[in-house]
Amino acid sequence: MIVDNIQDLITVLRSRPGYFDNMLTKFNAQFDELTPDDVKWYSTGMDDLDFIEMIMDFEKDFDIEIPDNFVEVIENTSFYEFYRQVSLARIREDKLNDLGI
Repeated sequence: MIVDNIQDLITVLRSRPGYFDNMLTKFNAQFDELTPDDVKWYSTGMDDLDFIEMIMDFEKDFDIEIPDNFVEVIENTSFYEFYRQVSLARIREDKLNDLGI
């Protein structure tokens, strides 16, 4: 499957609650003190190589293809908003599981 828009990537990442948090931990990303003003992915302390390796992990772990031109779109997407959407999905999923739904 080719993933070439942000919403589809978020949906893919939401399919495995906690995956994105684990990925950020793998790259020693620091995001506890991020604010809405921290829009760049590199605000987390990740460097270019970490970012590309993370994209490659997404492709491998979810059996998807992320076109090169879309990687730049991801990079220019607000990290804060992206993380908020993915983590909110995880929180909702955890809550539903707690409720047995």
